[in-house]
Amino acid sequence: MPSSVGLSRRWLRGRTLFLGMVTLCLTVELYSVWYAANNQKEIQFEKTLSPAIVIKTEDVASLFEEKKKIVAYAISVTKDGAYVDGAAVLAHSAIRVHRYGVSKYGVALIAFVSPAISKKTRTALEACGYRVLERDLPLRIADIQGEYLRNRIEKNGCCGAWELLKLYAWTLTEYHRVVHVDMDVLILQPLDELYDDLKIWGPQVRAVYTYDWTMARPPWGTNPPTQGGFIIAKPDIEVFNSLVDVVRKGDFQGGKGWGGTGVGAYWGGMTIQGLVPYFFEKLRPGSGFAVDECIYNNMATNPRSVGGFDKGECRDGTKPPRKCKDCRLVDVETIKTTHFTICQKPWECRGLSNNCPYCPLCTKLHAKWYDIRKEMEIEWGTFDYSGNAPERHGMCGRHSDGSRGYKPVPIDELVRNSSLARAWRASWQNNKEDPESTTSSHNFQRQRRRRRRTTI
Repeated sequence: MPSSVGLSRRWLRGRTLFLGMVTLCLTVELYSVWYAANNQKEIQFEKTLSPAIVIKTEDVASLFEEKKKIVAYAISVTKDGAYVDGAAVLAHSAIRVHRYGVSKYGVALIAFVSPAISKKTRTALEACGYRVLERDLPLRIADIQGEYLRNRIEKNGCCGAWELLKLYAWTLTEYHRVVHVDMDVLILQPLDELYDDLKIWGPQVRAVYTYDWTMARPPWGTNPPTQGGFIIAKPDIEVFNSLVDVVRKGDFQGGKGWGGTGVGAYWGGMTIQGLVPYFFEKLRPGSGFAVDECIYNNMATNPRSVGGFDKGECRDGTKPPRKCKDCRLVDVETIKTTHFTICQKPWECRGLSNNCPYCPLCTKLHAKWYDIRKEMEIEWGTFDYSGNAPERHGMCGRHSDGSRGYKPVPIDELVRNSSLARAWRASWQNNKEDPESTTSSHNFQRQRRRRRRTTI
């Protein structure tokens, strides 16, 4: 039987070893905290086809949080059409800035679709990774009390009352933020600074957006419309219900706009373009604000009231006029999201030119779209083009098979190969709602290799 002295010595040795391990762990932890707080050296994250994205050491530390908050990128689909290519490339552009480890947030894709959308379109969106949610109008047109709005909202702007599908972004309370964009938008860099609670989101803020000064009316600098293609919502059911109530009340006074404030007296002003600034800036001041439209949602717009450069007044009211910021002249590498409105849709294969004020920037942005599409198709294992337009990677122009024009994204291949589509989604999804979200990206790579072997 061991003596009491022997047991005491063993106990002391064990305690000493335990305390030594605890001390070592604390030392390592304290050093990590000190290093993150003091090392401000920036790290350049570089990947082929993507702009250099800058992150700091303190941002890297946040990647190891126990559970990532999820940011959803949402689109609204009101009719069938050729826009699905835009939705596919948009999806990949959002995925890549999260999956490559430069954003501390997880990513999800949402497609609100009207009841009229075909099964084919829904299936294509699902193959691209979207969670498809059918939604009807948030209210009946007949229930709008204001006669002026009730009689005109269905023909207002691009999509009439169906533009109100975008309001459902505020209902997705399972997500940290919902970025509602149009399908002709491209995400070029992370937007974490717009998602962080402590930096810009006060207790009242429920929306961040950009203005569309090209649609504004004199006096310049007053009552600008929201650009409906880029809105970040902090989900809140009460906000959604209140927005719908404003439409139901229908206090739109013709040329005087919403509530006689002048907000909304422009194209699309009866729905999102006017409803958002009226609600978040007039009815609830301080609950929403605009960010720099040259960095976020850049559309290569002319900031002045006259065409060309340095002519006319600044639409945003900047004085003197020579100082207003021109989004056509910014460095393309500073743009975080772009919206193909003035630049036209990349999948229309329009001619390349630098002979107009916005053309040089548009050409660069179109090249970004084709770069990201190429990257997406390489990952899918479908990239195989040989057209005569190298800056578009052979996807436009004359092709070796004798065809001409635009080559659509082969989404049908993902639809036909369900296992490949599942592996593709699992390679980037980290939303625990998806039972397959724990699948490693290696499974997707194996699916691609298997597909290539069977097609050779």
